[in-house]
Amino acid sequence: MNLVAVLSLVAASTAAATGPVSDRSYKSYKVPAFNLAKLNASTTHDLITVISDTGLLAISGIPNFDGIRHTYLQTFVACANANPTLDLLMHKVLVDGTRRDTFSIGMDGLDATVVKACPEFAQSHKLFSATTLSAAKTLAAVLDKATADTSPQALAPLIEHGKNLWHAHEYSRPAAAVAAPKKANLKGLSAGMGLEKLVAAPASTQPLSLELHEDAGFGIFFPKSHYFSIQADGKVGNVGDFKTGGLLVKINGATVRPILEDKNLYFMVGQGLKYWGNFGLKKVTPVAHAMAMPADMNSTTIRAFAGMMALPPANYTLLNSKLTFEAYTAATNAYAKLESTAGAPENAISLGCPPGQVLKASDASCNLAIYVPSATSTATKEECMRQCNIWGHDEDAKKCLDMGCVKTGDVPNGGTDCWMMCVPHLTPDQCPAPGVEKCDSTLRVLNCTTPATPAPTDDTPTDEPTDDPTDEPSEDPTDEPTDVPTDEPTTTPKTTPKATPQTTPKATPAPTRAPTQAPTDAPTDAPTDAPTPSTPTPPTPSTP
Repeated sequence: MNLVAVLSLVAASTAAATGPVSDRSYKSYKVPAFNLAKLNASTTHDLITVISDTGLLAISGIPNFDGIRHTYLQTFVACANANPTLDLLMHKVLVDGTRRDTFSIGMDGLDATVVKACPEFAQSHKLFSATTLSAAKTLAAVLDKATADTSPQALAPLIEHGKNLWHAHEYSRPAAAVAAPKKANLKGLSAGMGLEKLVAAPASTQPLSLELHEDAGFGIFFPKSHYFSIQADGKVGNVGDFKTGGLLVKINGATVRPILEDKNLYFMVGQGLKYWGNFGLKKVTPVAHAMAMPADMNSTTIRAFAGMMALPPANYTLLNSKLTFEAYTAATNAYAKLESTAGAPENAISLGCPPGQVLKASDASCNLAIYVPSATSTATKEECMRQCNIWGHDEDAKKCLDMGCVKTGDVPNGGTDCWMMCVPHLTPDQCPAPGVEKCDSTLRVLNCTTPATPAPTDDTPTDEPTDDPTDEPSEDPTDEPTDVPTDEPTTTPKTTPKATPQTTPKATPAPTRAPTQAPTDAPTDAPTDAPTPSTPTPPTPSTP
């Protein structure tokens, strides 16, 4: 199963704040670095403080990590560009026109077809994944030791035996996307998402390629991204860093550009570390992050990124929902297929979202594929359109073919991602102004809703949007770093969800040091825009 895009959380309070941003306006941020082999009592305390207060740290001192990182990213780009039709290479066009190609790799390693087509990438993946997992286990062991007196659960065994997910992305700017800011305004690019002005905006106000989101897993381990070019002979060449673009993170309520180094591996805290267990940490801060493609990047340049999402074993019971991780992922698949599974209620995923947050796809606008049943198919056109517009799951693509559905064309930006399904936009008659489209995550349909009137406020709004899963590193900025971000957070009116009775199944708990107790800061109210359980249950994070 592919969870790359599913395991992402987006703050609902900023979901409608899509708008142009300037990546030059963000302050740089120096990421605290720790050599895990040389920690003492003082530096261990500092490490715990970073996880508690900011959630982003660098792991230094890994032998030859710069070379391991570069070889892995280079061989991935070479593989993806030499084999663009590989079934396991997923393709997506992001909201700003950026193309993203992705390999999603589970604990069992690369698929045999990828190994055969790309032996050099397969070899480098073994080394990169082993190095990353080793550092992840070491960090978890450090946390376990530091919290031994207060933690009923150990984190290291969960990461060692977890269903960890590696993913590699390459981002490129097709010529049309690069030229788009200079062309006429493409009004109506994405209905209801406030994107009408983005395409015509100058380069300094490009939209975020991946909008602000928090990952659900325990966290993501990743290196700095790298830029490459595809030469005329097909070989991959290096490109220097860009002055704009890359990773953006929220630190102490401000959006900043972290300074990343080639030699370090980075860890960014996810929702799972806060809600999926009690690991003795008095406070945990998941990191909201986004990615902006460099405004001056041309169509021949590729941005490569890779990372490991730390996830628990299949039989591990999530503390806040009491579902096993296997049942949780099964419920995710059930949503993608519009069906329920035994032991996984239909509201399982809404339970996975902390209060005030909703689970969303990577970005709202999507290219709608047009499918019709073949002469021998027993499916209807509607069934073909729904099944064949699900993205991110190999089994769903296969089912589309098995149903005998035939593709007849595409409608660029003709739909909205609704739980990893591209759903056709509502017509003006179906959703007259000022109504906006809103995804019903249970039924996978778009509803027309009337925006709430914002209450007067003196807070200064920020200009960043929100959305996708991802977890992207960036280039070194040119301005001087600062440890104290100055941007102001956004204040947005809340909405009131409709309550729906539900029950939560029991699940067999995973082994712990002692009986598991919910963290004192775990919220107990139901998430915004999600069904409310009849019996109060702490919400569970979830992503891609």
